[in-house]
Formats: sequence, C-alpha cells, structure tokens
Amino acid sequence: MEELIQKIMLKAYQISTRTKADVFINYQSHVNCLYVEIYEVGWKSRLESNLDIKIDLKFESEANKKLKFVLNELLRLEENNAKRIHKN
Repeated sequence: MEELIQKIMLKAYQISTRTKADVFINYQSHVNCLYVEIYEVGWKSRLESNLDIKIDLKFESEANKKLKFVLNELLRLEENNAKRIHKN
C-alpha cells in the first residue's frame, strides 16, 4: 500500500507541474484517510472535480483497490495530456 501511495504522490506532482490539470492529495493521519481530487482542466473556484475520492487506509484490501484505481486515472490523464501536446 505504501508503494502505491508513493506512486500516486509522484504522479500527482508530475501532472500538476507539467500540465494544466491539478491534483490535490490530502492525508489525514487522525483518521488514516487519503483524499484525492483531480481537476483535469485545472482548479477553478466552483468548478467540480473530475474525481473526488476518499480512501480509508484502515481497510487494506479495499484501500488497495481504490489506490490502484486512482493511479490508473492519473496515468490515463497523463497519457491524454501527452497526446494533446503531440497533436499541437
């Protein structure tokens, strides 16, 4: 689980610094939850996120499924942004 979280953090940083998309990661230690928000065209006030997910890390099996889902969404977003760059 730790490795997945590290990959998500790195990918979120890369996407947020290299594309127009914004990815917010928030870990709340007192409840052991990870919150992920993805804004594919960038964050703006009152704009709804494309993905908003809470991952309760206390339940490892379910958490791993959600972490893999988030990582796959980030990889998809990165790939889509790469395709847009090559078309321009």
